[in-house]
Amino acid sequence: MSQDNFGSPPGVAKMPTLRKPIRPFFNPGGGSGAGGSSTETENTAPLSSDPSPTHKMPTLRKPIKPFFNPDTPVETEDSGEAIFTLAIFSFLMFSVPIAVFFYVQDYMVTNEFDEMSSIFAPVLGAIIAVNLIIVLYVIRALQVERRGQ
Repeated sequence: MSQDNFGSPPGVAKMPTLRKPIRPFFNPGGGSGAGGSSTETENTAPLSSDPSPTHKMPTLRKPIKPFFNPDTPVETEDSGEAIFTLAIFSFLMFSVPIAVFFYVQDYMVTNEFDEMSSIFAPVLGAIIAVNLIIVLYVIRALQVERRGQ
């Protein structure tokens, strides 16, 4: 008489295990919820030799998202490129308006414009420079979004 790997003869039902299946807190399939009562069949393992369970056991592990995913398309912007773009535009937002302000102010003073113009023109030039950098940043964002689609 041959026996399988667990020591029970063929044709005899296997003994139920003492380990209870892990049940999710919220049961989407109906039945008892978090505070409900459970039935006899929920507490015991199935007696059939079917290797596929009727419900999947929940896992406590979260899927690991790799840092470098070679399956992503080349056209999309990755985090390194986004940070580099942000750093470039941040540097431009800091340096260009200051440079425009002092350049225009120096030009106005050396060419002996009146006092009101030599105060107003550098400020207006710096404001225009900031707005141009913002427009360039929006154009860049729209280009990246168009590439992603």
